[in-house]
Amino acid sequence: MVDQRADPSDEDRRAWARPHAEGDPWHEYWDPEKDRDVVDRRARRARRYAVAYLIAAPIVLVLTLVFGAPYRALIGLVVSLAAIARIRMLGERGKGFLVAAATLSLVWAVAVGVRFVPYLHEQGALTLSAGDCFNRTSASGGEFLTSTPTRIPCTRPHDAEVVGTTSAVDKASAHPSRYPSRATLDRLAATGCHSVSRAYALDPLSLPAGTQLRWYLPTTSQWYADIVCVVTANGPTLTRSVREDATDVDDYQLDFLVGVRDFHDAEAALDALGPNPAWSQLQPVLVAAADAHDTMGNYFALRQWPEAVKPDLKRLTDGIEAAGPLWHKAAGATNSTDALALVAQARAKADPAAETAVRRGLGLPTAQGQPIRTH
Repeated sequence: MVDQRADPSDEDRRAWARPHAEGDPWHEYWDPEKDRDVVDRRARRARRYAVAYLIAAPIVLVLTLVFGAPYRALIGLVVSLAAIARIRMLGERGKGFLVAAATLSLVWAVAVGVRFVPYLHEQGALTLSAGDCFNRTSASGGEFLTSTPTRIPCTRPHDAEVVGTTSAVDKASAHPSRYPSRATLDRLAATGCHSVSRAYALDPLSLPAGTQLRWYLPTTSQWYADIVCVVTANGPTLTRSVREDATDVDDYQLDFLVGVRDFHDAEAALDALGPNPAWSQLQPVLVAAADAHDTMGNYFALRQWPEAVKPDLKRLTDGIEAAGPLWHKAAGATNSTDALALVAQARAKADPAAETAVRRGLGLPTAQGQPIRTH
C-alpha cells in the first residue's frame, strides 16, 4: 500500500508515530522491528565511514608532510568534514568517530604548518636579489645557500654578485610539484642562469677576467625558492658592479651586442665540446651555430649604424657573408672530422680585427674586463 498524499497533515504524522493495532490500515507503515533493522544498518554504515575517514585522514596528512606542499595538509580535515555531512544523511550514530577524525586532521594540519614555518622563514631569509654584492665566506651551505650572506656595497672588495634568479621547478616534469633531482637542478640552473646573466651583463667581454657564473641551489626544504645565480671571482677582487644591462647602453651598442650574442653563445657551446666531440653532440650545436650566423648577418644589414663605424662594419659583414655557406656545410656533414674541418675554414673567413674596430667605435670593450663606455 502506497500513500499518495503529498503533504500529510499533522494529525497523520502523529498517527504514524504511534503503534497501531493489527488490522489498522496504518499498521503497515510502522513495524518496530523493521525500523530498528534499518536504523542499525544505517548506523553500522555510518560507523564504517567514520572509521575509514578516521584512519585515512592521518595517512593523507603524513603523505602530505613528506611529499606535498603545506597547504595540502588541510585535505584530511576537508575530507572528514565532508564525511560528517555524509553521516548526517545516513543517520546520527557514528558522528563521534568523524568528529574525532576531523579533530585529528586539524591537529595534524597545525603540526604540518609548524613543520613548514621554519622552512618558510628560511626561504624568506634568502632575500638575495639582483645587484647584491657579498663575499662567499659570509654565505653558509656551500652550493645550497641556507642563510643570507652579508651584503656589502659593490664598490668595496667582494667576490660575488647576484645577477638574478631562475625557477627551480621543472615544468617539463610529470610531477613538477616534487623536488627535482640534482641533475635536473643543475640543468635548470645552467640554462636559466646563463639567460639571466646575459641580460644582466650584456657583453661578456666587460666581465672582469677570471669571473665565473655559479649558482646556489635550493634545499629540499626550500625548493619552492628560486635558484640564485651569481657571478664570482677568485678572491675579493671585484670593486665594481658587473651589471651592464639594457639601461646602461645606447641604441647602437645594444644593437651590436644583440646581433652577436646568439652566434657567440653557439661558438662557446661548440668550444665546450672539446677537440673530439661525438657527432651526436656536435651536429645539433653546428645547426644552431649556422642559424645564429645567418641571423647575425641579417641583423647587421637591417640596422642603422653611425657613419664612423660603417667601413669597419662592412669588413665585418663581408667576412660573415663569406663564412655562411661553410657553417651550413659543417652542419650538413656526416661526421665530426669533416664538420670540424669546415668549421676551421669558416672561422678563417671571419675578420676579428674588424669586429674589434667596430667595438671601439661604438664604445664597447675590446679587452676582457673593460667596462662599457656610456655616452
